[in-house]
Amino acid sequence: GDLATSQFLWMLQSVPWAKDLQELRVGWRSEFTNDPGRSSKFVEPYACVKPIQIEKTLKACPKLKVVGFAGCGCWSALMGYWRPDHIMVLRPFVENRNANLVTLDLSSVMYINDTDLVPVLQTHTHLENLSLRGTLVSDQSLAVLGSKLQKLNISCCHLVTQNGINSILANCPGIQELDLCYISGLEATCAISVADCYGSQLTMLGFGGFKMDDGHLIRVNQRR
Repeated sequence: GDLATSQFLWMLQSVPWAKDLQELRVGWRSEFTNDPGRSSKFVEPYACVKPIQIEKTLKACPKLKVVGFAGCGCWSALMGYWRPDHIMVLRPFVENRNANLVTLDLSSVMYINDTDLVPVLQTHTHLENLSLRGTLVSDQSLAVLGSKLQKLNISCCHLVTQNGINSILANCPGIQELDLCYISGLEATCAISVADCYGSQLTMLGFGGFKMDDGHLIRVNQRR
């Protein structure tokens, strides 16, 4: 819950072993467990964290290699009510560049867009594993992905087009896993172009929701 997440981050900043921590994941419980009794992860409340908590946590844990804020949001007052302030989740990453960070999971931080994300990607070109599932990013973010990227999840990112996929193919030669499931603007030929580019180095290609017939599937498999 929100209180537990907040208390945990404050506690983490003061414990002596924080400086050696290499993996940190906080967020919706439904992002990390498969509990059929839970509501959909897309409608459950945010796990709310304060920007200062993220900033101090990143400073207290300089050796972090894996960071996950799946489903997290920061909240701020606006015109008398509270709203998710998505940009505040990412600002600490821009201001506290971590050369050790190789995995960043921002799944279902649904209000994240290119304006928020591009500065993060430009300061963390060494990322190897990135999940943006269910966010509002588009081709603009994909155009600045680093060349060391190996795993990318952009499923349910409905603003992505074939132009964005072309940027991945051109700039990310080491891709091994690519999840494109349920991106409404992509066609079957996109999966074929990905398989054409990466061939047998692909260990996972997600294209659920694509309108694929047997001919398309055969062509994808032939190229892998």
